[in-house]
Amino acid sequence: SGGVGRDKEVVMLKVPGSRGFGFRPRLAAEIIDEVEKLQPPAPPSKVALITSAFGGGGLVVAKVVAGTPAHAAGLRKWDLIQQVNGRDARNAGPATVRGWIQSAPALLPLRIYRNTAAAAAAEAL
Repeated sequence: SGGVGRDKEVVMLKVPGSRGFGFRPRLAAEIIDEVEKLQPPAPPSKVALITSAFGGGGLVVAKVVAGTPAHAAGLRKWDLIQQVNGRDARNAGPATVRGWIQSAPALLPLRIYRNTAAAAAAEAL
């Protein structure tokens, strides 16, 4: 992933009886496609920043629900998921990664890539 960012470990603990961890991933490619199709077009510098950060593929956190394990662990919208429970998520298919997340027992360790500049650019569009 390009741009200025950092890798971060996030560990979530599922609340007993809950259905999930409280976040929704989306394909990075879908987000880039949407940015490129905006009318009026997004500024080229923002498109380049977003493409640089998310162009390596994988899943991007599209939503984090307040009060959930994901929120408590510090996961943020626009974080790029790199590993799920030690497994490389960058080149795995979205259904595979979602399956890893959904099948996690109580603890879910993620390695994410956080690019705050790209996140701010994407949020502003």
